[in-house]
Amino acid sequence: LTKVSAISNTEVYNQLIASGNYADVSRDQNMDVIAGVIYENPDDTSVATYVLVAKDNTIIMAPEDVTELFANLLHIKEIVFETLYFNNTSNMSGMFQGSTNLEKVTFPTESNTTTTIKPTYDKVTNVENMYNGCTSVTQPSVEVFTKVEEAENIFTGCENLKEVDVSKWDYFDITWLEWLYNNQNSNVEKIIISQKIENQLKEDLTADDYDKIKDKIEVSDKESDEEAMPDDYIPVL
Repeated sequence: LTKVSAISNTEVYNQLIASGNYADVSRDQNMDVIAGVIYENPDDTSVATYVLVAKDNTIIMAPEDVTELFANLLHIKEIVFETLYFNNTSNMSGMFQGSTNLEKVTFPTESNTTTTIKPTYDKVTNVENMYNGCTSVTQPSVEVFTKVEEAENIFTGCENLKEVDVSKWDYFDITWLEWLYNNQNSNVEKIIISQKIENQLKEDLTADDYDKIKDKIEVSDKESDEEAMPDDYIPVL
């Protein structure tokens, strides 16, 4: 297995039913969601995808706690959550940790889904250890989160990670930023953050630690701030 995918696809659904090699994983055991393995090339079983297939555009809602749900999957390179939504999920701690070959994770967003239900992440507060030990990951897709409260060791050991977008995060704790300026993550080239987080960094980090990461920081809302307050702005008193 090299890929995990949650999809809504009638053709794949019927293909699995016809093969007989599937499991009913729906909550009510009514075949709304089935799971199985498909092959891009039936003659080459070395390249396979484990699929969760929803019937008739059904949305699969993940539970509140998905701790270590996809942890230690040593051969998986990509995970795509096309129809697996996390609207009710709060705890994603260790969700992918130890999956050393994992390169890319795609969460559903308004731009990449066509369902009438909007995927949201407002309840997700715990992402600590989420990618801990994922040495191959380059696209973690953490930009979808907005209400993070716990993120310790989220990227520890992610030695191939070059860019991270946490510009929507309203959370700051020095412990989750240590990976930015230690030797394990010397390949990190850019981290996109909000102006608020940059201000907190300047206040809370030592001068030496801030100097180690300042060239890697991109502030997402700096331009909008400048547009709101142009150089020739004259306040009305």
